[in-house]
Amino acid sequence: MGDESGVASPQGQSASVSDHQASQPGEAKHSKGNEASAIGRTEQAVRVAALPRQEEKEDRRFFNAPILQPIERLGANDSGVIAIRINQLLSHPVLGTRVSNRVDPMLDSGWKMLVGPGTAPPRAAFGITLENIDHLIGSMSFSFSKKKGEPGSDKNSSFSLGMTAGLAFLDNPVNHDAIRNAINEGPFTALLDHVLVDGAVTKELVLKSSANEGDSSMQACIQRGWQVVDGGMVTASIALPKTLGYIENERDQHIDDIFARAASMAVGVDVQDAGPAEFRVVFVPVEGKPVPNCSRR
Repeated sequence: MGDESGVASPQGQSASVSDHQASQPGEAKHSKGNEASAIGRTEQAVRVAALPRQEEKEDRRFFNAPILQPIERLGANDSGVIAIRINQLLSHPVLGTRVSNRVDPMLDSGWKMLVGPGTAPPRAAFGITLENIDHLIGSMSFSFSKKKGEPGSDKNSSFSLGMTAGLAFLDNPVNHDAIRNAINEGPFTALLDHVLVDGAVTKELVLKSSANEGDSSMQACIQRGWQVVDGGMVTASIALPKTLGYIENERDQHIDDIFARAASMAVGVDVQDAGPAEFRVVFVPVEGKPVPNCSRR
């Protein structure tokens, strides 16, 4: 009896003791109340033993990737920034395969355009592969406005989104001279002059736009939103216009009210190997004008 082991029940009696009592012939005359009590203690002990598996599931954390600094890397001369952690995306059992199947053919076509006619050397030999990219960062030019027109028509809205600078951080370095030598003369050589550096072997490929004078207050609002949502698989932060423009209906007025109060908006998306995605949406208020429900997870 001294070396028996069991899972302790909430009442302090072990499951093995209850089993031992139930096996004794003389104990069959116990009252029904005592039998129910013994059964109840055994069932609770089983439930307690199953708890650690639930705790392990809850330990998984979202938005725990290293913090990125896109504004410092690309310059504060645009109205928004976006980052995609490619390695994290490709490691996902479902999303990784879909992204690879769609993007790899595009990379093949782009590489053939760069090297020109003839037999193209494999881009993998130069490290130009999706799997070699750790993360991508881009600067965005964003604008959104509404013009007077037919009520309720989406054609009255004007929306534009463009990339003005970019950075690819690689797992393995690439040789800039080797890439340049593999590419024939063509319309893209001038573009490559902004990316490839003579004699360089680096883990970064950077495409920078011409430096413009940035609005320091706007960039501060973009960065404030970024600090909250960064760490996910995809992150973006943009400066919002001060007004929508022409107001036609209640929906337009609601959007305009948000623009009047919020200086920027940031969105983060994170997806674990299993389970649902988690979203973070943050509106950074204009100084002195708080935005209701500013942050949501």
